[in-house]
Amino acid sequence: MYLSIYSFYIITLEYNLHIGCGLRFLHVSDTHLGARPYGSRDREADFYDVFSEVIDLAVEYGVSFVLHGGDLFHSSNPSPKAYIEAIRGLARLRERGIDFIVAPGNHELPKSAGRGSPIKVLEHIGLLRSPRDPSKPDVFNVGDVSIIVFSEWASSYLFNPDILQLYNSRIKIALAHITLCDILRDVEGVPERACRDRSYYSSRIPSGYSYVALGDIHTPWELRVPGRPPIVYPGSTEYLGVDEYRRHSERYVYLIDIESSGDISFKRIPLKKPRRWIIVEDTYSNVLNKLNVSSISRLSSTSDKKPILYVKVKEPIPRDRRDMLIKHIHRLIDDGLILDYRLEVEVKGSLVERKYTSGVSVDDILKTEVFGKINIRDMDKILGILASMVKPESDLDNLIKELIGLLEGSEDTLRVLEVALKSK
Repeated sequence: MYLSIYSFYIITLEYNLHIGCGLRFLHVSDTHLGARPYGSRDREADFYDVFSEVIDLAVEYGVSFVLHGGDLFHSSNPSPKAYIEAIRGLARLRERGIDFIVAPGNHELPKSAGRGSPIKVLEHIGLLRSPRDPSKPDVFNVGDVSIIVFSEWASSYLFNPDILQLYNSRIKIALAHITLCDILRDVEGVPERACRDRSYYSSRIPSGYSYVALGDIHTPWELRVPGRPPIVYPGSTEYLGVDEYRRHSERYVYLIDIESSGDISFKRIPLKKPRRWIIVEDTYSNVLNKLNVSSISRLSSTSDKKPILYVKVKEPIPRDRRDMLIKHIHRLIDDGLILDYRLEVEVKGSLVERKYTSGVSVDDILKTEVFGKINIRDMDKILGILASMVKPESDLDNLIKELIGLLEGSEDTLRVLEVALKSK
C-alpha cells in the first residue's frame, strides 16, 4: 500500500504479531560483515563470530524481531564469505519466525548508479526486510507497533514530525542509520564541522516516538531525557581499530520489552566474543617492563581469544631499540599470548612508524589466494541455485543449505564467485 505525501511514500507491511501480552525485540547495529582490518583473516572471522553471537542472543531471549541500524556489511560488494555468514545467521532466525529489519547504511548502499545492494539480495530471498526505496522511509507494522525505517539516504526524514501523523498505532519506533552531530562531538570527540549534515541533532527528533533505534556511530551511547523518547546507539559489535576500543572497551546489543500497557524498557546485553586489545603507552623502559610474559599472560587469560597488542612509545628512540622491541613482541606471538600487534614509535631522525603483522606468511597467502584450479562447474551450480531462489515456488530453505555447502566446500569456488560478484 502506497501513501503519497510530502514527496515521499510509505510502504506498510503487516505481520501476524500482537502485543496483548507484550513484545520483545533486539536492537543491533554496525556488524560490518566482511571487514578485514589490516588484511587479517583472523580479524575478519571475528566479525562473523560476533554476528553469530547476536543471532544466538535473539534466539535465547525469544525476540519477535531484530532491528539492525545499518552497515550489516562492510562493503556494498561483499565477499562470498560475508554472504555465507549473513545467510547462515539470518536463515536461523527465519526458521524460528524472527524477522530481521534493516535500515541500510552508507557501507552497504551502492556507490554508483546501477549497482545493486547486498541488502536487496538477502531481502529478495526472504531473509530480511528493508525499505523498498532506500531514498524514502518505509513502515513495518507489528500489531499495534509501527517501525518507521530510514536508510542513510533517507535519514533527513527522521526529523519530520508529519510522518508520525500518518499512523494511529500506540507505539512508534524509529530505526535509522544516521550520525547525530552532537553525539559525534560528545562521544567520539569529532568536531561538528566534520559532521555530514550539521543540522542533525538529537534535539530535533520528534517526541512522538517511543524508542529511537540508531546505527552508524560505533561507540555505545544512549540518551534518556524526561518527556523525550530514548535515543540509542548500540555501537558496533566488533572493533575496527584501537581507537574504538579505547573509547569504549565493551560491546553490546540492546534488549527492548514493550509491555501490554505500551510502556517500554530496555537494557544492554554485553557481547562476549569481540576480540580484546591490550594497550600499552609509556616510555621505552616502562613499555618493556609492562610487556613481560607474566603480565601479558594474565591479561590474555581473560578471554578465549588471543588479544591484539597496541604499543605506543612516548619518546623518540634509536632504531636498534625499536628493533629490539619488535623482537620482544614477536616472542609474545610465538608464545601464543597475542594474536597480532600494532606499534607506534618515533625513531630518532625519522617520522612516526606504524607496524602491524597478521601472523600469516606470504607463502600461505599465495597458496590460498593466487594459485589453484578453478572449478567452473561449481560456478554453474551456484548460478543455477541463485536463479532458482527468485522463483516464487522455490524451496528457499533447501536452496540456502545447498548454496552454503557448495561455497564452504571449495576455496577455489569462493574465489571464482568473488570475481564474478565484483565484475557485475
